[in-house]
Amino acid sequence: MIETPAIVVEDSQDEIAALVRTLHETQQRLQELAGGEVDAVVHPTGQSYLLHEAQEKLAHKQAELQMILDAVPAMIFYKDRQHRLVRVNAATLRLHGRPAAELVGMTDAELGLPHARQYVRDEEEIAATGLPKLNIIEPVLTVTGLRWFQTDKVPIRDAAGIVTGFIGISLDITDRKRTELEIRLNEKRYRSLVEATTSMVWDTPPSGELEGEQSSWAAFTGQSQEESRGWGWLQAIHPDDRTETARAWAAAVATRSIYKMEHRLRSRDQTYRNMMVRGVPIFAEDGNILQWIGIHTDITERKQLETQFLRAQRMEGIGTLAGGIAHDLNNVLAPILMAIELLKLDHPGDRNQDILSTLERSCQRAASLVEQVLGFARGVEGQRIVVNPHHLMREWVGIMRDTFPKSITVGFTAVSDLWTVTGDPTQLHQVFLNLCVNARDAMPDGGNLNVSLENLVLDETYAAMNVGSHPGTYVLVQVTDNGSGIPPAIRDQIFDPFFTTKAIGKGTGLGLSTTLTIVKSHGGFINLYSEVGKGTRFKVYLPAQTTETAVQTVAVEQTRLPRGHGEMILLVDDEEPIRKIVQDTLERFGYRVLQARHGAEAVAIYVQYRDDITVVLTDMAMPIMDGPALIIALKGLNPQVKIIGSSGLNANGGVAKAVGAGVQHFVPKPYIAEALLKTLREILGDHGNKPPH
Repeated sequence: MIETPAIVVEDSQDEIAALVRTLHETQQRLQELAGGEVDAVVHPTGQSYLLHEAQEKLAHKQAELQMILDAVPAMIFYKDRQHRLVRVNAATLRLHGRPAAELVGMTDAELGLPHARQYVRDEEEIAATGLPKLNIIEPVLTVTGLRWFQTDKVPIRDAAGIVTGFIGISLDITDRKRTELEIRLNEKRYRSLVEATTSMVWDTPPSGELEGEQSSWAAFTGQSQEESRGWGWLQAIHPDDRTETARAWAAAVATRSIYKMEHRLRSRDQTYRNMMVRGVPIFAEDGNILQWIGIHTDITERKQLETQFLRAQRMEGIGTLAGGIAHDLNNVLAPILMAIELLKLDHPGDRNQDILSTLERSCQRAASLVEQVLGFARGVEGQRIVVNPHHLMREWVGIMRDTFPKSITVGFTAVSDLWTVTGDPTQLHQVFLNLCVNARDAMPDGGNLNVSLENLVLDETYAAMNVGSHPGTYVLVQVTDNGSGIPPAIRDQIFDPFFTTKAIGKGTGLGLSTTLTIVKSHGGFINLYSEVGKGTRFKVYLPAQTTETAVQTVAVEQTRLPRGHGEMILLVDDEEPIRKIVQDTLERFGYRVLQARHGAEAVAIYVQYRDDITVVLTDMAMPIMDGPALIIALKGLNPQVKIIGSSGLNANGGVAKAVGAGVQHFVPKPYIAEALLKTLREILGDHGNKPPH
């Protein structure tokens, strides 16, 4: 009974080479043994016995060798100088799915192996040099599919040292190859995301001082490697946050604890963004810190929402307080006005009349101010009737042309079939008055003031993007000037009561707050677009009263909106309701849609589906990775990528960032389906791009 020795094959070059050498030496010993015993056969005595004994020993050794070869999980094969298979083990038989009787005697070309010619060249090189050829990595088509093998080949020599064949051993490294490819792919994805995202990933040595290349930090802040080295990165922190940032980071490094804080960080365009910062130490087995890994996450939008919530609470408190004060002031002013009337009767002299008239006008102005405060505090009420805004605005435009400085040109346009609204004419007149007077004050050196009225149908797409709006028919009133514009720093405050940038005595700060209150009480809303030095546009949306015919006309027009032809749109927005309604809209009009919640996710999706994606529609303000950074990343992957930018926060600034990143198409939020579909048709052309097959 022959015992098969236990063989352990490790996936290492040294073990493979050792095994090949052992097999080669075994083959040589067999040849030597066979040769010696055949010599003994020619002895004149006992020829038959010696020949039989030699044959048995040779067969025993060959069987023992075959059992050893079959026990090895790697493929082992012998070839002669004509590159024909002479001996194979069980693993080789399993690979090719053929019996040994069929394989032996065949060449690689006859087996149909795709690299047969290369195998012959390798073996001829071995025969010519007498040297083994090791670590050959190559794909092989097997009965189970394409697999990767690592092959070593060594020469077989006869007693004279002439190469008579080849021994090969091949290890299946498919799983290792797949793992290596996956690791490289993951590393490439990680590098792409780190380089593209505004959620900056950074690392430092144990000392906590910045060293080496920090690509995401440099891309966001604009600091060079030399500028950010050591503690130089602090110069990108807002001056008011710099001292506390340095103290907190030094404390975390000293105590070897997690670093977490918020600060404002200067971006490449010199604006500051609110950042949530978190850094953690990476420890070695001995407890020492190897390095620090950290991330900056942009939370500007979240901070803005928190500020808006606090402002709403403050305004509610101010309104309650103002209402109480206004009631008391009315009680004070009422007897004063009545007393003035009596005094005017008792003192008819001219001098006294002038004084009393001045007092009366001042009291009336105070009473008007009190009425505005009450209107803001309690919400605007009044008698509502059907009103045509065209008639109200036309009257006010005439007054403006007569009373405004001649250096201001007043323009007015309105559609002929303007819809009506249900409202209080006096209150709506106050809305138009406040907006136009503000426009006049923004142009002290003259300019253009344009007022326009039009019918508008807002769909679900628009309503999902604009809090406070609802789908339906509206009359849109636009008041546009080319004056000084409103600085971004105060843009969120202009509707606050008592907030004003005008000189003392020139304004009360209640004009726009009252305007907003009136519009909301009529079921409408206001949007503002402004750019410093270029002007401001207020868009007032008032719910309209329409006839059935008008609604049907709008429905017919909507059915004629441009449709897609199955193009794939990558939709990137951090607001789920917006993503849902825009996807529903696009799919209804013949497009296919992929969704991403932020720029980093969009990059990963684009890498996977770039051949299918026709257009990328992206919001400009998002967490983790914003629109401008996404645009730069996509342009890096594909300079020809078609992108539509979109923003509702600081729309003009959003346009500037998108254009600066190479985007030529932009739809300001909130937008209606018509605006989006027409922009898509513009970027795709009249016939669009047919989807790939």
